[in-house]
Amino acid sequence: MTQVESLAKYAARASFADLSSRSREQLPVHILDSIGCCIAALGSGPIEACRAQVTDFGGDGPCTLIGGGKASPIFAGFWHTALVRYVDFMDNFLAPTETCHTADNFGVALTMAEYIGGSGRDLMLGVALSFSLQGVAHFLPIPKELPMDRFFRTPAEAWALSLFGVTLAPLFEELFFRGFLYPVLVRWCGVTIGILATAAAFSLIHAPQLGRAWGPVLVIFIVGLALTITRAATKSVGASLLMHMAYNGTLSVLLFIGTDGFRHLERLNQ
Repeated sequence: MTQVESLAKYAARASFADLSSRSREQLPVHILDSIGCCIAALGSGPIEACRAQVTDFGGDGPCTLIGGGKASPIFAGFWHTALVRYVDFMDNFLAPTETCHTADNFGVALTMAEYIGGSGRDLMLGVALSFSLQGVAHFLPIPKELPMDRFFRTPAEAWALSLFGVTLAPLFEELFFRGFLYPVLVRWCGVTIGILATAAAFSLIHAPQLGRAWGPVLVIFIVGLALTITRAATKSVGASLLMHMAYNGTLSVLLFIGTDGFRHLERLNQ
């Protein structure tokens, strides 16, 4: 079994019972800390700008928003991620090599846990699983400059690509890869090979924009595995589409915050 297959098996079979006693003690602390950051961010200028976006485009969906109101899962994840990362006071956790923090994925995990009617245990497992996979990505060789960076030269380009990335791009990709290609491959090769082949095709089509560097391509392959496993488990392209939009939306929010509202795009290469 390859390392990638091991990661996919780990993600698909993860359960709350797999968490160590130490993790069960610390995860509630990180989650409460993240919620505190969300509350502290309410009312600040950039956060109010994000809320206006949620109000204009998020609709009256099924997901509750911290601070009041409801929105679609995509914009609820966007909102909660913006809240938790704006204050960025997660000082109760310092990784030895400055890896990711559990709060990086808290907004999406919280939103999806409510959307599927999950419990607090499901939320803890989602945060732990996303943290572990993001931690793997931290140690992969990621070039500082990628071909896709040329699309982030101006704030207008960054806004346009971000909006495209959470709307049309995941829609078209999910319709092709999980809606068309995956069922065909399953009929030819079976479920396991179908999942792996779909994820491989998904990563390869993104390879040119990532400079064909194996590190980021591997990350996209893992993302493709998660999306395809979701498609296989739920038998719904809609589920993988929501997950894809939430993933892209989280990246866009982190980019928005890290570049001070797309005003300092030169930070992408730092």
